[in-house]
Amino acid sequence: MPTAAFSSGRDGNFRQYSLPTYGAKDFEHFQMQNHFFLAVANHQNNEGSLNVYSEILRYSLGSGQYRPYQRLLTYGAVRFRHFSWGEGVGAEHFLVVANQADREPGDAEANYRVNSVIYKFSRMQFVSFQCIPTVRVRDILPIWGPRGGFVLAVVDDDGLKLYQYTGWRFVLSTLVPLPPVADAATELAVFTHEGFVHLAVGSPGGPSYLPTIYRLLFQRRTDLRDLHQRCMTWCQDLRVRVQAVRPRVTGLGVRMQAAPRLDQPVSFASLQLSAAPRARIRSVAVNNVRLETNTLNSGLLERLKSLQRRLQAGIASLAGLHHQLAGAVSINANHTFSNGVTVTGPWHLNNAHVGSLRAQRLNGIGDLAGFLADVIWTNRPFVADSAKLAFGSLVVQDGASLHVGTLSHVNPDSFVTLSGNHVITASKVVHGHVTAGDVTVLGLVNGVLIDTSTAIVQSVLPGERAAG
Repeated sequence: MPTAAFSSGRDGNFRQYSLPTYGAKDFEHFQMQNHFFLAVANHQNNEGSLNVYSEILRYSLGSGQYRPYQRLLTYGAVRFRHFSWGEGVGAEHFLVVANQADREPGDAEANYRVNSVIYKFSRMQFVSFQCIPTVRVRDILPIWGPRGGFVLAVVDDDGLKLYQYTGWRFVLSTLVPLPPVADAATELAVFTHEGFVHLAVGSPGGPSYLPTIYRLLFQRRTDLRDLHQRCMTWCQDLRVRVQAVRPRVTGLGVRMQAAPRLDQPVSFASLQLSAAPRARIRSVAVNNVRLETNTLNSGLLERLKSLQRRLQAGIASLAGLHHQLAGAVSINANHTFSNGVTVTGPWHLNNAHVGSLRAQRLNGIGDLAGFLADVIWTNRPFVADSAKLAFGSLVVQDGASLHVGTLSHVNPDSFVTLSGNHVITASKVVHGHVTAGDVTVLGLVNGVLIDTSTAIVQSVLPGERAAG
């Protein structure tokens, strides 16, 4: 990090001090009241960035050294200038920095269209007051006229610019185009000759660089110091008036916050309408209306009462509908009814267990008495001499009995069952095993004549083991 060295005089002796800088281009020494300051315009850091902080130092009487006071972000700063109006505590102090270019590390080119900034000293620090557009600015110089006139001279690629201070801001008053300046070290200098203020624009590069000299003619219209004093007086008077009006403004703000709005509903504890104002209301909910005068339209009151009666009737209808829906039957759900149910329209049931049923038609049959007389109930005795029944499957539970004359046109007495005694007189083919307690065979078994002279039967059948 580069350093700058300077000497400070104290007790008749000079001492040298060093402070870190970044390519410092300018040093501006100035005094505000009883304090001395030094502004250092840092131009570029070691990484090549032009966006660096410039320093403002303040001289410390205790240590006899300049101490850091404030840092300002600058963009390739090349010049600091200080100027002021007034004297003592009420003086206005300004510090202007000439920013030449904007460039970050890694940028191919620098941006020379950057603002130079005028700072104003307020509350013990410099704050941004106004930005001045500049293009590759070379120098900035405050110039005072012989009778209090003031201009701020700026030279850049656009030419020579002169700004006047109106008491509120700096306004461009004159622009003098200049030929292209190849030397970036162009400077401004001011001097007085024969009672006139002269401004020199040139470069200290050598005798071939001849400066251009301008004579500045200050025409007095209003003394700047008088204008400044009047502005300060006006500001103070305005501040007093604002303080006096502020309670009224606060009260008005509270009333405006509580005031009715056209786009929001409003509830009134009490409402009085006069004949002069007109109010357009989209919807009204009224709990109580008291007419002290004839300012409320009687027709409107009747319509409001009628609306209230209709709303009450609608609420009663909704209550009855809610009661009906609470006992309604859903077509896609299961239901258990403890009381009788009367259905006037068609009713389709997939499965129903009914204690008692009274209907006009059942499955499209109108003669329900005859239909029910022909119904065969599975849980009560049924006897029919000539009935013909067809079942997909029939299960006879324990304790029930079934007597059938013919089953699939066959007499059940001719069936061989798994239990009971049978006398088989016809030929029978048995594909499985036959187990019997006592078998008497009079004929052939698998084509073999069976009797006591031709066969001996073992006590254990083939494929079985004897006990033990």
